[in-house]
Amino acid sequence: MVEKAGKCVPRPAVMAAFCRERHFGGCVGQTTGVKRALGAAILTALLVAGCADAPEPGDLAAFCTLLETGTGLTPTPTAADLERLALVAPPAVRPTITALQDRARDFNELMAEEPPNLEALFNARFDPQASSEQAALDRYALSSCGIAADRPAPTRWNSFTEDNYGDAGWRELVTAQFTVASERISTATLVFAQAPEPITLLEDACRAVSEFLVADGADPGGVQVVVGSVVALEFDSPGGSCQLP
Repeated sequence: MVEKAGKCVPRPAVMAAFCRERHFGGCVGQTTGVKRALGAAILTALLVAGCADAPEPGDLAAFCTLLETGTGLTPTPTAADLERLALVAPPAVRPTITALQDRARDFNELMAEEPPNLEALFNARFDPQASSEQAALDRYALSSCGIAADRPAPTRWNSFTEDNYGDAGWRELVTAQFTVASERISTATLVFAQAPEPITLLEDACRAVSEFLVADGADPGGVQVVVGSVVALEFDSPGGSCQLP
């Protein structure tokens, strides 16, 4: 099946199938009424199937309108909100919406368990992959709709590092914690469970979080880099030195 000028038209091989004399008596007027009706019914079914397989273009204007109302851009989007977005999502963002939908359904199932599995709920709520998916939606909202999502500091950090430090060796080794006052980051703390190899990854991560704090408009934007329970680097503003002593 091929598409032409917005319509589905049968491929030549499909049309040829209806002109085989042994099945439908040929295409020269010798087909009986019953056979002609049967052929038309089968052809209609093939046309419908071919059209159903064509990818839906979505509706960018409707998708952006939903985002403008905050639908799907909350820290924990609901399954109902994501369902509304899925109905109009353009192909480029559809996999992200689908992933967020699956995550929301899984979370709802965990919430319905009795007694609740608190560890599973915590892990689901703060899953780094969820933050990555939300960051992907944020980027699409900004690039395609001109909408900047109001996300919590950890999500903004994940988005920043994914865009600027996607291949950095320290990303999988560090946990970021933020102290926020008056909606602005006052302190960022990067925690390494143990000393990384090479140790200069501490300095690399420190420089990255300093850049993030400047870009994010932090005030004052103090930085701590901790290894286990030992503070390796600490200063009061993003302009401090990230060089190890």
